Amino acid sequence: MKAILYEKLKEYAQSNQYPFHMPGHKGGREGIFPEVAQMDITEIDGFDNLHQPEGILAKAQELCAKTFGAEQSYFLINGSTAGILAAILGSCGDGEKILLARNCHKSVYSAVILSGAKAEYILPEYFTEMDFYGGVTVESCEKALSLHPDAKALVITSPSYEGFTSDIANIAEVVHKKGTILIVDEAHGSHMKFHPYFPKTALEQGADIVIQSLHKTLPSFTQTAVMHIQGDTVDRTRLQQALSMVQSTSPSYLFLASIDSCRSWLDGQEGKEAFDKYVRQLQEFRSTMAGNQSILLLGKEVCATHGVADMDLGKLIFYIPQGQVTGVELGKLLRQRFGLQMELCGNTHIIAMTSPADDEEGFLRLQQAILHLEKEISEIPISTIDFSEKMRQDIPVAKYTPRQGYFAPKKEVSLEESIGNICGEFVIPYPPGAPLLVPGEVISEKMVKKMQACRKKGICLIGCEDSSSQKIRIISL
Repeated sequence: MKAILYEKLKEYAQSNQYPFHMPGHKGGREGIFPEVAQMDITEIDGFDNLHQPEGILAKAQELCAKTFGAEQSYFLINGSTAGILAAILGSCGDGEKILLARNCHKSVYSAVILSGAKAEYILPEYFTEMDFYGGVTVESCEKALSLHPDAKALVITSPSYEGFTSDIANIAEVVHKKGTILIVDEAHGSHMKFHPYFPKTALEQGADIVIQSLHKTLPSFTQTAVMHIQGDTVDRTRLQQALSMVQSTSPSYLFLASIDSCRSWLDGQEGKEAFDKYVRQLQEFRSTMAGNQSILLLGKEVCATHGVADMDLGKLIFYIPQGQVTGVELGKLLRQRFGLQMELCGNTHIIAMTSPADDEEGFLRLQQAILHLEKEISEIPISTIDFSEKMRQDIPVAKYTPRQGYFAPKKEVSLEESIGNICGEFVIPYPPGAPLLVPGEVISEKMVKKMQACRKKGICLIGCEDSSSQKIRIISL
């Protein structure tokens, strides 16, 4: 079906209606982007209200649910963050327990602070040599639920930033036996339903609430996302109320139309052809990388290990196994010499993020650059990798809940002085956005060394008030 909201906006923009309503640019009469601004409207007659959809927005969300295989879908114009906040606020209250995979995005921890829930953590498996998380195992979820049978919800990220999916089907079975809600942050997997080359979605495997960022891997504006619901476990009225609290009361109709247009594209022949072309390009690209020794392109050989059930092959993870250069250095070479900007440049690897919108030229440029650097790097002496600087961690000791830690009085000290004290802020290597430390957790010497290693390698740490990451705020109770 056509993009109903976009078509209605276009019709309105071409009409003779004068906008005695918000926004202040008045249909582009002043300011920039006049063509776009003509369709940037507010909740006028005929255009419904996102916070109580009964007309065209209700219809657009119904079409979205049908396309993605959900019972109910909600448009998100504040990104997946809004969906995650709503999902947790709609599932957990003050003092109630919630189980989190430790590699969850910062927004999950923000939701825990807002809700007042007590977080208990599940540690995903870890690829030590490659320095990133794998998946969350069924066994670790079972163990966490047996220790905390009163947990209201369990939250995991699948696929991970690297594209690894966990065994959602069996995790869902375990979670539902306890009457617990399974929330899956599938921000990086909105494309997966639309070609068999990609893993099954969390919805297809029985998750209750699934949040997807359309803008990450589909043709939709930045900040656009959707939240999908299925099953009887979720209190949908409470969830809708929570969503209304965290979404803007002035939603961008450009964003809403972008979501609806993306859905229409997925339903149509153009989307199907784009996915077929995309998969062919990925297969051809991976074939050309098969002989690399110094810059390895990871594939499905990682599946069935480290908690990984499947892998999104649209995530191109280039791993430098012999340590001649770091991922940060490799990313710099690609950026400065070849004009290629990577999604992530880590300690031992880089990630090139692809989508159905990537063209042949882009894949060819990346192929030529990697093959050129493969030859250069193979001639550099092999380096000894310092595993002490890896991002793997044990779960820190928590003295306060994240909410208590966030609101407690604080003072700033040097990293060295902070050892043994309680962290008063987030410490998050970004991307991907999974925290090393959360407010309320004890700062260990090992953790300080990891922060110093991040700083040395040029990895950005967000959450710290001191942008140089030489100081940290601790709780001063």
